[in-house]
Formats: sequence, structure tokens, C-alpha cells
Amino acid sequence: MSSFCPTCEDLRETRREARQETYKVRGQEITVPVSVEVCTDCGEALGDDQQDQQIITAAYDEYRRQHHLLRPGEIK
Repeated sequence: MSSFCPTCEDLRETRREARQETYKVRGQEITVPVSVEVCTDCGEALGDDQQDQQIITAAYDEYRRQHHLLRPGEIK
């Protein structure tokens, strides 16, 4: 697969890579596993809006799990 890499400023081959990324949720650092496309030349993670939203959702879901809070679909 190839995508535009903003660091290389050109179309580059990419590979899927599993990573652990940390995000701040309500002042707490939450680490979640993510799968991202990475430029094979420079190693820059290349994401899109849909993938970014999935990662943010996963971080908030992990925060809710750690604090025993209901997920939005569980609130009725």
C-alpha cells in the first residue's frame, strides 16, 4: 500500500505496525494498543480522520473501563 507521507512530501510505501500510544483523558494518561500505517522510509505514522476517531474512542473506552463507568451505548 502507498500513501502520501507529509514528512517525505511524496507517495511512499507503508506497512501496518502495532504500537502502544498514550493519550490524556480527563487529566489521566491512558495507553491503548493501536494499529497504524507507517511510512517505510521515515517511520512517520500516517493516519486518517476515521482511524484517529477509532483511537480516541478506544482511549475513552479504556478510561471508562478503568473507572467502572458505563459506555454511551450502555446508558438507558
